[in-house]
Parts: sequence; structure tokens; C-alpha cells
Amino acid sequence: MLNGLEFSAVPLKKVRLHYCPEKRVEELSAGKVKDELERLALEAILKLSGESGVPLKFFGLTGSILIGIHNPKFSDIDITVYGRENSLRVKETVLSLYRAGNLGFRKFFGETLKNWCVEKAELYPLTVEEAEKLYGRIWNRGLYGKKMFSIHPIRLDEEIREKYGEKVFSQNGLVEVEATIKDSGESIFMPSTYLVEDVKVKSGLEVEVEEVVSYEGLYSGVFEEGEKIIVKGVLERVEDKTYKRTYWRIVVGSLKADGKDYIKPKLWLGKST
Repeated sequence: MLNGLEFSAVPLKKVRLHYCPEKRVEELSAGKVKDELERLALEAILKLSGESGVPLKFFGLTGSILIGIHNPKFSDIDITVYGRENSLRVKETVLSLYRAGNLGFRKFFGETLKNWCVEKAELYPLTVEEAEKLYGRIWNRGLYGKKMFSIHPIRLDEEIREKYGEKVFSQNGLVEVEATIKDSGESIFMPSTYLVEDVKVKSGLEVEVEEVVSYEGLYSGVFEEGEKIIVKGVLERVEDKTYKRTYWRIVVGSLKADGKDYIKPKLWLGKST
């Protein structure tokens, strides 16, 4: 138990090796490519860097490729991008490449899209139709050639604005609210943070909620400012020691919600929950 929440963690003294995503890209770009998947991963990153103008040093590789346990037959390509502005530039580049239909970048389609939607509908409180609509908003998951890829924005060190332990959290059960997105500027990262306003509590404790935080990547960077959403998640009281204030937030992607939490556009209300 730490800061009001219980979770598992590896003690620092047990850590023997730190795998750095950006170092893996350095290795591949230095010619240490061992198989076709590594070649495709480097090729994709070089194209993204070239088209976006973001220097190669701000890219990394995570997932199975990072630690060398990938299988070229079925493993995905998981890319990291460091820095908010760099990530936004890559996002715009990827969207442009999707629209142009060139350089090998495509969104899921056909059976790949159908299978993805069915899988998400089985894992989350979404219908297959809703999963497909949600994927239409997702920019950072697609195909490079025939391989699935994902892109994960990460803050630069100087963009980290709080220190571990500065906030204490206490959970207060499940709530469902209707709200309007006030600011989505931090939603591109994990966890995704949306500042909200005009919050109307539909069920659960009635308090003034200031933000919605998602630890589920499915909802990262997919809602825009001014959009009305329906949120179901765990209500948390936040004690901010630095600014000596308390406020409320809703967390999506918590084990406490037992898979019942979600964020949906209000437009979907009435079709399913």
C-alpha cells in the first residue's frame, strides 16, 4: 500500500538491467538487424522520422523487439516517440500517410479490422459497432506492410511536471457521469488525462469531478475539446501535497472497476452501455 493505493512493483534493488527503447533503435540503425521484423521496424521508423522531421534520436522500440524475444512471423512493431511536440508531429504525419495511402502505412481493414473489433468487444463494454467507431478515431494503431504497429508517445524528462508521491489517492466506488471535454492536451500520453467541465453525475457519489484519467490505451487521444462524453469508472479523491488542494477524478482502466468502465461519446448513448 502506497499513496492510498495498493499495487505490485519490483523493488529497485532487484532490477539488474534497464532496456531503453531509444537504444534499440540505435542498435538497428547501426546495422545490427537480425531478422525481417527488425528490418521492417527500422524501415517504418526511418520513414516516420523523415516524413515528420522528428530526429531519429526521439524514436524507440518497445514490446518484444526491445528485449529480443519477438517472433518475425507474428510479433508486432511497437514504437515510442519522445516529447509532446514530436508526438503531435508524428501523429499528423501518420494521419497524412493514412489518407495518402502510401509509404506502407494503412489503417486496419477487412478481416483484420473485423477481428480487432470483435476482440475489443469481448474485452471491453463495447459492441462490435462501437469498437469500429472507436477505431476510426485511433491514429496510433495500424498496419505497416502486413505487420501491425502501434505508436506510444512518452514525455521528455523536462515535460514531467510532478514527482512521485506528491499526490495521495483514495478510491470511492464506481460512478457514471456525463461531461464535456475541457482540455485534451495531455490525452496523447499514458495515462491519458482529459480535463472536464459541466459534469452531471448519473450514478454514484455526487462530487465536482475535474478530470478523467485513463490507464487503458484504447481511449488515448481519441476525444476532442468540446466533445460530450459518458464516463464510467472509479471515483478517486486526490490530495495534492504540492499545491495543498484536493480534487476529484474518475479513473478508467482500474482493476477496481472489474472491466465495467469506459469512455464513450454521448452520441452513442442509448445504443449500448
